[in-house]
Amino acid sequence: MNFIELRVSGQNINLDEVTKSLKIIPKWSYKQGEGRIHKGNKVKYTEDCWIANIEIENEILTEEKMIEWIDLLIQRKEFINELSQRYDIALWITLYPETNQYHIHFSRKTLSKLCELNIDVGFSYMQLKEFYSGQWQHNEAAE
Repeated sequence: MNFIELRVSGQNINLDEVTKSLKIIPKWSYKQGEGRIHKGNKVKYTEDCWIANIEIENEILTEEKMIEWIDLLIQRKEFINELSQRYDIALWITLYPETNQYHIHFSRKTLSKLCELNIDVGFSYMQLKEFYSGQWQHNEAAE
């Protein structure tokens, strides 16, 4: 399963305004100073954050679903541009391939649409079996 998310982070974000203006319900949002428990420790957030995402169950559909998501965001690009003037805003693409072999290709059309949004784009590629087995630590240490 792959994920594409829009992330807005910074100080003093009006999270309700972001939701209302983008007309997208966030998957997560939190304010600076709020916290959560992680591995038995309480972690306090150092910034406000608003995250909305789509999940893509079939690897083959990644680019198609990404274009749909970007088209939705382009409809609100003026507000996204305003947000980018005040806060950090990025589109994150997280790839969790089901096999060791994975190829992702973005056409010129997709890349052009990404440029039209005028925001940062990040890619994460993870092999979950290595992460959960602890092998990723071993591999990092070997490098």
